[in-house]
Amino acid sequence: MADAGFGIFAVAWDARQTNRDLVFRLTESRFIALRRKATIVASGENWTTYSHTWRPSAKERQTHPDLPPDTVLEFRLHEIRIHDTLTLFLVTSLPQRAEELSDRNASR
Repeated sequence: MADAGFGIFAVAWDARQTNRDLVFRLTESRFIALRRKATIVASGENWTTYSHTWRPSAKERQTHPDLPPDTVLEFRLHEIRIHDTLTLFLVTSLPQRAEELSDRNASR
């Protein structure tokens, strides 16, 4: 589990290369950037789940030249409205539903 600021492709790539699942809380701006290329797979009253194929940005490729050229990661994005002033923006490799992940992350 990582908080906003660690939700970058290279960190996700490293975690997945060691067969670790992950849950990253993202900043709203990073989430919106990823969501642009995502597909809605489910939604409820206060949540939406998306399927996303995450590719490293040109900047990430410059910063991390060791990334394989054709590397991609398959993830779920979860947008979960906790209340009027709190929305969780998550990217995860876990199969749990949005509500289960929000219970884990809402108090953090």
